Amino acid sequence: MAEISIYGDIVPFKYWGDAEYDLSDLNSALAALDTTEDKELIVNIHTFGGCTITAFAIYNKLRRFKREKGVNITTRVDGYCASMGVAILLAGDKRIGNAYAEPFVHNAWSWVWDGVDKKSALKIAEDLTRTDNLIATLYEQRTNISQADALLLMDAETWLTPEQCMEKGFYTELEDALVPVDKEVFNSYRAQRPTKQNNTNNNNNAMSNK
Repeated sequence: MAEISIYGDIVPFKYWGDAEYDLSDLNSALAALDTTEDKELIVNIHTFGGCTITAFAIYNKLRRFKREKGVNITTRVDGYCASMGVAILLAGDKRIGNAYAEPFVHNAWSWVWDGVDKKSALKIAEDLTRTDNLIATLYEQRTNISQADALLLMDAETWLTPEQCMEKGFYTELEDALVPVDKEVFNSYRAQRPTKQNNTNNNNNAMSNK
């Protein structure tokens, strides 16, 4: 079997280096595989999520790789699987979680607010609603829940327990792998992001599910 790892923030273009993952990383990893020998690709995941467009593209490329190369895709949670990381998890035919990792789902958000008028604010809200619906549709297609139920989970900012993941179809099986919890990161990552990255996201005008 072949194996790749998607670790770091999902971004349209890399700014911080190894702390981020983009489409060029995936392209390089897939190009290096020998699919004449390997008929299963394991994708290890450890990410807080990030750019919705990039994450959907990663999902699509993994599914296309399966079809074109005739391989089975197995996604496996190593650490965090948050936000758009859950969309990447769902690219797997087999999706492996563990007793210590809880995927996190929530609504999309955007950095773009400074200097907007009410018309622009309404347009941003419409874009965010459309993005939420796209994410929820993917959940409906790849799990056992409806789009409406997916939207409720997202709106409630839900950490899904391993048992919920199995019941709802986010996981297809569990492995007993210990994932240590970094309490400082766990308690602060959603509220505090590096200033440079915030400025970059403002410039990119990107939606985020992070």
